[in-house]
Parts: sequence; structure tokens; C-alpha cells
Amino acid sequence: MARRKKAPIDMRPIEVRRKEWIDKYPDKFLICRQGHDFPKPFPGRRMTNTSIVPWFYDDGRREGEVLITQKCKHCGRVRWRISGPRGMYYSEATKWNYDDPKGYATPPGLGIPRSAYGDEYWRRIIDADPDLTQEVEAREEEEQ
Repeated sequence: MARRKKAPIDMRPIEVRRKEWIDKYPDKFLICRQGHDFPKPFPGRRMTNTSIVPWFYDDGRREGEVLITQKCKHCGRVRWRISGPRGMYYSEATKWNYDDPKGYATPPGLGIPRSAYGDEYWRRIIDADPDLTQEVEAREEEEQ
């Protein structure tokens, strides 16, 4: 039986690997690192990107719980929860679980702080608008 080859270990400094990762990070994910656009429920209105279906246990019994699934409009991240029994649909005991789209999660060991995604988000916005870039540079010169 052939042995599996181990992936080569990246010996570059962590800062270089972080910068490389965040530079390639897609805009649609970067926007959502500032806050996802999950649907907001309103009584009497049908929600888009949301499903609410009865929850059944493995043995087929049902005790009034429902499976609530929502999908972010921008990045496709899915969150889901199983409600409490009837009358306790939104209990603190039932937390959201998340399923990430491919490429969303930070690779293990990089430890990129949330603020770094925010910095990159605003850097891209400023760099994409020449007028904004000039305004930022002018203010930086004034401060010096």
C-alpha cells in the first residue's frame, strides 16, 4: 500500500502567509466578514433565502421542533438551528450552527484577526476610487 505524501510545510513568516491569504480573499467574503446579510423575519411575510420545516428525530417522532435555515445573500454562508419545542421557537439554548462556502474559512494556523479583514475591506474600497485615494493621501500629508 502506497503511503500518502505529506503536504510541504510552509516555512515563510506568518505575516507573509497572512498577507498572501488576505490579498487573494474574495470580495464577496470580505464584505460579509463585516456582517452577513441574513434575512430578517417579519410576521406574516414569506422570507427569501429561508426555510422552516418540521424536525423529526431519527426514530421518526416529532415534538414540535422546526429546522430553521437561512442563507446569506452575498456570500452563501448558511446558518441553521433546531428550535425548542412548540412555544419556544427562539430559545437561547438553541444556538446557530454555520456551514461555510468553499474558500470562506481561514486556513488553520493563520489566526487572522477580524480587524485585519476590516482593514483589507476598507483598503480595497479606497484603492478602487481614485478620488478617495487622493483625499486620503492629502489628509495624511496634512497630519504630518
